[in-house]
Amino acid sequence: MFEPLSTRKKELTSNLKSFWNETSFFNNSMDMANIGFETDIKEDNKKYIITANLPGLNKEDISIEADKNYLTISANNERLVKEERKQNHIYRESHISNYQRSFYINNTITSEITAKFDNDILKINIPKKNTSTKHKIDIN
Repeated sequence: MFEPLSTRKKELTSNLKSFWNETSFFNNSMDMANIGFETDIKEDNKKYIITANLPGLNKEDISIEADKNYLTISANNERLVKEERKQNHIYRESHISNYQRSFYINNTITSEITAKFDNDILKINIPKKNTSTKHKIDIN
């Protein structure tokens, strides 16, 4: 059966759009790159606590910096996923991910920030400055 060229063109265009928008490796990779890593932020009277979920990383893969009222957590994950050697051919796949999150941390004591990494969880304690102007005055 003969179909007009315009009908075939519409079908082909639709299939290509579907492929690039839904199943494309590039589209999925770009979406994954925007995810970063999950964080929880808690606060009490004396400090902020940032908890970050960083599965598959080692302590050496993580960097934390405090500069100009910002705390930045960076994580770099470079792993060899698969390697096969057959005669003269070497097949190798690796996975490289770089993540970074920054947080505004005004009225904190950056020199006293502490961090601990255990079981894929990074926990950062950020002490607050005592900004209270209220204090008890003794009477002589």
